[in-house]
Amino acid sequence: MNQKQFEFSLSNTKPSDWDDFEKLSSSFLVDEYGSVRTMAHPAGDGGRDSELFNPISKPIIAAQYSVTEHWKPKIRQTVKRLGDNFDRIRVLIYMTSQEIGAAGDDLKAEILDKGISLDIRDRNWFAERIDTSDTRQAAAELYIDKIGRPILAGEELIELSPGQLSTKEAKTALLYLNLQLHDDVNQKSLTKSAFEALVRSILRGTNSENRKYKASIYDEVAEILPSTSKSDIARFTDKALRKLTKHQIRHWTKEDEFCLTHEEYNKALDGLAEIQLVEDKINRSIASVLVEEYLGITFNEDEVPKLTQRTRRILDKFLMKLGEEFASAVVQSRVERIETSALNEIIINDINEVSPSEKETNVEHYPSVINLAIRELLNTGTPEIKQHLRALSDSYTLFSFMKETPDVKKVTQQIFSHGIIWLDTTVLLPFIAETLLDDPLSGRITKLLKTAHAAKIKFKVTTGILEEVASHMDRSSHCSTFNHLEWVGKIPYLFYKFTCSGRPATEFNSWISNFKGTERVIPPKISGPQK
Repeated sequence: MNQKQFEFSLSNTKPSDWDDFEKLSSSFLVDEYGSVRTMAHPAGDGGRDSELFNPISKPIIAAQYSVTEHWKPKIRQTVKRLGDNFDRIRVLIYMTSQEIGAAGDDLKAEILDKGISLDIRDRNWFAERIDTSDTRQAAAELYIDKIGRPILAGEELIELSPGQLSTKEAKTALLYLNLQLHDDVNQKSLTKSAFEALVRSILRGTNSENRKYKASIYDEVAEILPSTSKSDIARFTDKALRKLTKHQIRHWTKEDEFCLTHEEYNKALDGLAEIQLVEDKINRSIASVLVEEYLGITFNEDEVPKLTQRTRRILDKFLMKLGEEFASAVVQSRVERIETSALNEIIINDINEVSPSEKETNVEHYPSVINLAIRELLNTGTPEIKQHLRALSDSYTLFSFMKETPDVKKVTQQIFSHGIIWLDTTVLLPFIAETLLDDPLSGRITKLLKTAHAAKIKFKVTTGILEEVASHMDRSSHCSTFNHLEWVGKIPYLFYKFTCSGRPATEFNSWISNFKGTERVIPPKISGPQK
């Protein structure tokens, strides 16, 4: 089941979608309470949308369905109306498309003092229970079809995306670069990833009845990368088409037409939904910083939405500028430090380009406020937000490289082709420990070294470091002969990692022999003059 698409649908529920949300809520509730009765009526429902039928007395459980953002006053109003009309109601189930979580705890205590137990079932409650029954799955799928998919598959999502590129085609390409980097940044060359993302973005919305000719794909790639030669476009696009035809796209060879597979279409929608959900979290995080640090000091509550939007737009401009400057410097073989002080300049330019409204006061404080909000987000954001922003930054950089040259792999290898990295124990020991993984190539250090090696980087190590590693192995072997209660001192890193992998201590020496023998090889003497 498409949980991310379901969450996206709930987060994009509008007041006009109240009827669809009521049907969804009833379907989710009926599995738990078979006696649920819908009470909504144009003439009024007395404060409840549904009640649980009780054959021997008045109902004591009521349900309220709501999509409003202002959930606290809505719940208080509902409780008051229930008190006026149904004095025996003791439980109120409040079902909402909003995300409330722990923010509702104080209100629950407040309502309980009035003799009613409040059960808040928010967006997360729905998402967590999507697969608990066939009824709920069917209702969720219907809700996605009605609310979420038209947005994800439409053009509005592209136009409203925070990307700072000028054309819709470029924005779509950037979005799909972001998706591609989430999937395979460590598995493919940058050139392959980039052109596969371009092809997928161009085939967005295609199916077996709505296909695109190869020539049309060439033309659209040329629109996105106008400075690239036709021969390069054909060469790299053909490679991407051949690779994607194995799983992601279908090729009608006679007509030379292409389209996305149904599975790839849904996968793309899942990815787009996930990106938009993280974007919502970023906006909420920015708004939270603004409210906590400056509300009532430099601006009022009405200014928060517009200031949040401006801050998010400036962050995107900043990431794009860094990507463009880095790509330009590498292509021109003049790699130098990229100054982050450009953020202040971007803020000033944005205020000049998008003038604040008359309602926005204290504009002179905006540069310092926005600067702090962005730095706070980059430094203290959740891992999910940081990962998303890192992928977005990489997407801007990769897109900037593609505008400079189609062979991204070749130009980026120029940076490292003559590089030498000296390794020490902080890299060598974790690298050795990653051989204990079920898939050693999935290890973080292993991936990093493998990627660097593919970029022609050379690795070296000093004799002193080798002796330090050998000494650590000897200490680990010695530790493996002790009972864990008998050993005094810190357990050596390699032996600790070995035992954490679930292997018996008696097998440690056999494993470590893969890296260290029992004899010391004496290097041959060098005759003649020595320096």
